[in-house]
Amino acid sequence: MTYWHSVRLGSVLLCSCLLSAAAVAGNEFCRSLGIHAECEEDGAIPNCYCACFNFQEKPSVTTAYFGEFGYELWMYTPYAYHLHKHGVLDHTIGPPGSAPLYYFSKDHKEVEHGRHPCGGTFRNRGQHPQPGQFDDTEWVPPPFKEHYKPKGKALLGKVQAMAGNGGKPLLIVHNKYTNEWDGPPVNFIDVPTLLSLFKMLTPHYTCVYIRPVHNQHLAGYAFDFGNQHDFKLDDYEQLTRANLGVVFFHDLHHAHPELAYNELLFQLHAQGDYFVSVLGGNALISSYFASINLIFATHAFPSPANEMHHYNIPELNGSSYEYHVMYPKLVTGLQEVEGRLLSRQVLLAV
Repeated sequence: MTYWHSVRLGSVLLCSCLLSAAAVAGNEFCRSLGIHAECEEDGAIPNCYCACFNFQEKPSVTTAYFGEFGYELWMYTPYAYHLHKHGVLDHTIGPPGSAPLYYFSKDHKEVEHGRHPCGGTFRNRGQHPQPGQFDDTEWVPPPFKEHYKPKGKALLGKVQAMAGNGGKPLLIVHNKYTNEWDGPPVNFIDVPTLLSLFKMLTPHYTCVYIRPVHNQHLAGYAFDFGNQHDFKLDDYEQLTRANLGVVFFHDLHHAHPELAYNELLFQLHAQGDYFVSVLGGNALISSYFASINLIFATHAFPSPANEMHHYNIPELNGSSYEYHVMYPKLVTGLQEVEGRLLSRQVLLAV
């Protein structure tokens, strides 16, 4: 199977994702963006729907991506940055909220079009890139932390004031509770574990909790296709009742309406080094900014260990990671990491 990272400058347009039911629509979609869609084929199926790349004679390249957020962070944004570093990136196009991912693009356009999974069926692993197919010769992760840290410097003090904890270091916990692989939620941190984590963390850190839901009215946030249903987790209610001083990211977002969701997210992440995340795009975001990222991954196709290659590419930020498949192990793992950090006096202990 051919993917975007196998092409070289001077080749024809290559659209990266298979979605056989939308092959014709995919070509029309690329053309609607002003990208001439002459997609290479895998068998008889054009590879054109989620992403389009137009290599012109200059040479210059226009990229457009509307697939899953995690794959964009893992593959497409680093490819666009590679093109930028070589002076051949012309335009970039993406869904609402995508501009912060392409801060280096001289002309980024956001189009009102949702994100769609590439591949038609999640269980067909051949329709997603695998470790043996990955080509890093055209892969340069953008230095998000370097770019966004000075822009968000004032946010750290704001969040510390919201937490009311005297200026402790920042630690960000991501979670999700959405349908996965055409079924109910699978990879998520349950409420008892969240309470245990925050009871352990808040004495030592300024803790921010992030789990996007539809009723939070998140301007500039684009849910992946299929994640359109809210399942009740009761996390925000119980964390509020516990009164642990945890700052909710959507409250910070509402306090900064001048910043789009991902702009604020990246600026805040750049102020921290320590993250807890869950299998998915949030784990990749964390790995871009983290010194340490603990990932909860109870289930993936074919296994969490295999899936972790998406999140443990050291070049993202030189970060280290651990993944845990059981709630008690996640808590224990965090205790061990925290103990090592405190013993080295890397973080401030109370």
